[in-house]
Amino acid sequence: MTRAQDSTSSVPARSLVVPMYNEAGRIGSTLTTLARSPLNRPELEIVLVDDGSTDRTAEAAEKVLANVGLFHAAVLSLERNRGKGAAVRHGMLHARGLTRVYVDADLSVTVDDIERCFVLVEQGNAEVVYATRAHSGSDMRHSQPMHRVLSGRTFNLLLRLLRLTTELDTQCGLKGFSAASADALFGALHTEGFAFDVELLARARHDGFSTEPMPVTWAHSDGSRVRPLSDGFDMARSAFAIRRAIGREDRNARRAGR
Repeated sequence: MTRAQDSTSSVPARSLVVPMYNEAGRIGSTLTTLARSPLNRPELEIVLVDDGSTDRTAEAAEKVLANVGLFHAAVLSLERNRGKGAAVRHGMLHARGLTRVYVDADLSVTVDDIERCFVLVEQGNAEVVYATRAHSGSDMRHSQPMHRVLSGRTFNLLLRLLRLTTELDTQCGLKGFSAASADALFGALHTEGFAFDVELLARARHDGFSTEPMPVTWAHSDGSRVRPLSDGFDMARSAFAIRRAIGREDRNARRAGR
């Protein structure tokens, strides 16, 4: 763990976790946007997690953090590329905030969306708040290419058939948690790839955490790391694994209750 700036010993009110994989070319813009936004307050810590990048993303982030003016920020590095889910889990379990939010490094959502996600958890609306592009109030300023839309709809149909969700969009890269729900859900998280959002929301519902969807202002990033074909197959396999794992846990719980 490398700290770009010292943080105070007190528990921060907020933690923002940002997973990174080969983001050297745009992480500077992302951090500058955050530094210049109302989010940059002493009560916020930012936890950047480099998922074994090959383009010196961690070094690029450190260089920017040394000069950009964020109050509290840290860069964590995984020794090898393990997947977005593993990076977010690592950051969330190292975060100390009473409210914890993760957002994609490309900032396809706005800083206003991030602020609203924090506020909804802080106000007690829900223990888990998740952004969804399918919300009637969402503003799709730059939608995804059609092949990504179709692959997303196909994946969502599979999730519904497996009874893992009733939502139309589980994959939007903005979700917020109370500290207790973050510790419980990420502590139990097994999925290390892109389907980790599915497991989080399925476990939240299964374990009785209150959840709430929120609209976003969305602009698709052309540099998305998701490969619809190969990653789509991996996500489908993960969905079946999640269904089996939750079913197995239910059976074990019923046996234990006898």
